[in-house]
Amino acid sequence: MKKICINCSKEYNEDENVFFCPDDGGYIIPENLKGDISKVVSVKDWIINLLILSIPVVGLIFAVIWANDDKNILRKNWASAMLIYMGILFLFSIFMSAVLFSIFIKL
Repeated sequence: MKKICINCSKEYNEDENVFFCPDDGGYIIPENLKGDISKVVSVKDWIINLLILSIPVVGLIFAVIWANDDKNILRKNWASAMLIYMGILFLFSIFMSAVLFSIFIKL
């Protein structure tokens, strides 16, 4: 099976042990995964995503939208993980609130 660069689509043999394209620095992946890999997300894009996610209600809405978006697989997986993380934090905060409330009631 051939390997190709995700940026310039230059082909490499399977036995070549390269991970980045020497021409443009793109990732080299197996040819059958070409359709599954989206573009590399820059640091600026991640910072913008985190800023949007930090807005209370808007962030939750965007996280749900991004978790269902098939155009950018990296952001989809990240948004899904963030929704799971938010759910765990929400349940933990409810548990801690109940514990603190029961402690204050007994005082």
